[in-house]
Amino acid sequence: MRVLWVLLLTFCGLPSYSQFTEFDSLDFTMPDSIAAWYRGHSLKDREKLAQLLTKDFPSDVDKFRCIFKWVTDNISYDLDLFHENNQKNKEFRFKRNKLTSWRKQFDKKLMKRLVQKKSSICSGYAMLLKELCQYAGISCETIFGYGRTNFPIGRGSFSHAWNAVRLNDRWYLCDPTWASGYVDEEELHFTWSFNKNYFLTDPQLFSVDHFPSDPNWFLTFDKPTIRNFLDAPIKKSGFIQHKLNHYRPEIGRMNVTPDSLMRFSFTSNLPAKSMKSVHVDIRKKSKRSFKSVDSKIIDLFIDKEGYYYFSFNLCDKGEFRVLIFYERKFILGYEVFSK
Repeated sequence: MRVLWVLLLTFCGLPSYSQFTEFDSLDFTMPDSIAAWYRGHSLKDREKLAQLLTKDFPSDVDKFRCIFKWVTDNISYDLDLFHENNQKNKEFRFKRNKLTSWRKQFDKKLMKRLVQKKSSICSGYAMLLKELCQYAGISCETIFGYGRTNFPIGRGSFSHAWNAVRLNDRWYLCDPTWASGYVDEEELHFTWSFNKNYFLTDPQLFSVDHFPSDPNWFLTFDKPTIRNFLDAPIKKSGFIQHKLNHYRPEIGRMNVTPDSLMRFSFTSNLPAKSMKSVHVDIRKKSKRSFKSVDSKIIDLFIDKEGYYYFSFNLCDKGEFRVLIFYERKFILGYEVFSK
């Protein structure tokens, strides 16, 4: 689970579209080691920090990697700020003047907490990354929009912030918040765990869980509609890691009968026939929560169109969530209503 929150957007220009480069083939051992060397460094003088992180690198890609890695390894997600933020936005939803007044004070608190405790919410991560990049002479923008990481399907809010960075005369996308780690859903505790899937990500894959308020920041020519984005099944970082693209059903909410045979299918850019099975966790609604009622390994088959597919039925009535995993990574999630 990622916890996210609402902010506003201003831009200074529009991006040119980039073709994805396989940055995974580059060796980032040196910039990562420099970022680790300065772990815990003060944020009181951010210009000095940017100089320390980048002075040994002629390449903007290496400079940016070092800055990005320092941010993800040193800033923790602040749940107190998130909850305060969320509560006040609901409280002042129809009181714009009060919201604006509160926002000014909150932004000061956010920056103070970031500098003193090195903790923040998504906007803090994104703004810090942008500031450090500017000191290093790298063009970087903060992008605001929707971020989808969890149920329910069909709903969303203007609730997340990430970055676009210009390298080698092209714009690329990254998300320092989601790359930094995760929040435990039950214990509400942040754990650092670097997720490379959100570092200079293929724009097509980045769009599976990010929807910018300005569609130019998709960095693709084919842009989804907000309705298609919100109605799609849940797609986690495993979807990006295993290079999935097309999937069926395309709508994340399904109405079935208990004896209906449900078929799920998808394609991947991994080597052909390399995926053999998936792990499916079926959770049924019980009062206010969903509890696992079945968990099984299901073999994958390949149809004439090249889709991997598998089928099963629920044999029960109720409201369910079907979570699909590959190699222990959550790739797709559906809501199923069985009557």
